[in-house]
Amino acid sequence: MGYLGRRIGLSQDNGDSNPGAAGGAVGGGLLDLFAHGYFERQGDIYNAPGIAPPSSLIATGGIISDYTTGPGDVYRAHIFTSSGELDVTELGTLGNTIEYLVVAGGGGGGSAQNSAHDAGTGGGGAGGLVTGNFTGAVNTYSITVGAGGIAGNAGQMQPGSNGGESFIGPPGSKVGPATGGGGGARSNAAPQPAAPGVTGGSGGGGATDGGNPTPGGSGTGGQGNTGGAGAAYGGGGGGGSGACSGAGSGGSGIVIIRYKFQN
Repeated sequence: MGYLGRRIGLSQDNGDSNPGAAGGAVGGGLLDLFAHGYFERQGDIYNAPGIAPPSSLIATGGIISDYTTGPGDVYRAHIFTSSGELDVTELGTLGNTIEYLVVAGGGGGGSAQNSAHDAGTGGGGAGGLVTGNFTGAVNTYSITVGAGGIAGNAGQMQPGSNGGESFIGPPGSKVGPATGGGGGARSNAAPQPAAPGVTGGSGGGGATDGGNPTPGGSGTGGQGNTGGAGAAYGGGGGGGSGACSGAGSGGSGIVIIRYKFQN
């Protein structure tokens, strides 16, 4: 490498390293400071930037968690357990595909008049589950997470309410809408018949009164299943469980967004 103390002259590639060379053609000097100090070798840039490494889109919102898949790709997930916003501020070169998993709120369980008669109420149905993807853009996406359905009031023979819908985007342009779970069926005092489960993402469970079970509610195609038929002191369906005199409310939904973060 050349030094500042050496005069401007021929490069070390062409000059004579002997100070007594003819004509004083000593190599080095400022030419070499630039030719070899900033460059690894003449004509080749040291640490050449070349092609920039691939970058991911940049977004904020929700609970952020990075994880590695089997092939070694790193994904970033934004997890929403309550409603919020996904704010995409920059697009990347790794592709701008945004994948989503959307789960609606579960339905509430039904209730009975009391536990003195042979009756069982239906459990609330699980919230619908939807997966898919869309091409991201620099935008703020609203995220709606459905609440769980409310249980029927103890001792009042009430069905549970349906869970809330979960989706991405504004109400007028929903992406991945998942249907709330169906409410669980109420029982009834004999000889009045019990009610069936309510239709939902997964249907609410049926009920029974005096050994006469009712069917579960229908599920939404591609999102859930039909609720189970009633049985003495119980009923089918996920979410809030039914009971003779009281019932449980459904759980809230969840929305998970993910995209490739690193190769």
